[in-house]
Amino acid sequence: MHPKNYFFVTILACASIITLPSCMGKKQLKKEAVEPVSAQEKPVGEEHPAHNKKIENLTYDEALKVYAYYKKLGKKQQLGQTIQRILALSTDHDLIDTLLIELADIEFEFEHYPKAEEFYAQHAQLYPGGSRLDYVMKQTIEASFKQLLEPHRDQTKTKDTIRVATKFLSIFPAENQYSERVAYILQTCYMNLIEHELNQVVFYLNRYTLTQQQKTLDAAWQRLMFLNREIVPYSTNPAIKKAGELITEAQQQEQPKKDRASIEKLIGPLQKAIKKKYRDETPASKLNFLNRF
Repeated sequence: MHPKNYFFVTILACASIITLPSCMGKKQLKKEAVEPVSAQEKPVGEEHPAHNKKIENLTYDEALKVYAYYKKLGKKQQLGQTIQRILALSTDHDLIDTLLIELADIEFEFEHYPKAEEFYAQHAQLYPGGSRLDYVMKQTIEASFKQLLEPHRDQTKTKDTIRVATKFLSIFPAENQYSERVAYILQTCYMNLIEHELNQVVFYLNRYTLTQQQKTLDAAWQRLMFLNREIVPYSTNPAIKKAGELITEAQQQEQPKKDRASIEKLIGPLQKAIKKKYRDETPASKLNFLNRF
């Protein structure tokens, strides 16, 4: 190698050796830097009561202190986890009464509706004569109502909601602060079931177009009779009641007409009543889905 070239290579190598630790030092300092805890994150003059322990390992006294700590911070997710630890250890019935509702409320706020429903239902079972039973049952209904599927899908949750809502209205008077809301949810559930059964009737009618078999029309007729017998009587909607009366009149004839046109004529008023309800309660911007019938 030429002496000049060797000289420059040596200079560059020395510069690299000097620069490399300097860069590494800057990166290391940046990595190790810790942002100060915000005043909103930690109450002034307070430390976490059990900063070195997981929630599931807290003792009862520690859990109570951690609960107060997170309560003051407004950290609801951690608060919910701490409440569950307290409930697992506590034998204080009054405390369980209060915290179980608080836990259910937190889960509801986070839209964890199955969990919220479970905790509300647990409370209603543990404290059937509790002073807040109406609130707990109403929230159980709300959480269940939030899980309803569309009318063309499985309606098990709709039936569960109807069961609890009916029980609520049988226990508490119409003057109760939650009765109006529960009655609305109940009627909405019945409308869901009516639409669900109508979908089944329409399915059989459409199938008849393909098969031309009378047994398919018989199946549509039987489904309509079930709807009119088991669901329609519980609706308070005047149009639904009127439609039910027309179906009953047709059924009571000596030889009821079970042809496709006659069945379509009977279900028409029910379909119109459902569509009207949706139009009355749905913003105009969301009405595109209503062209189902």
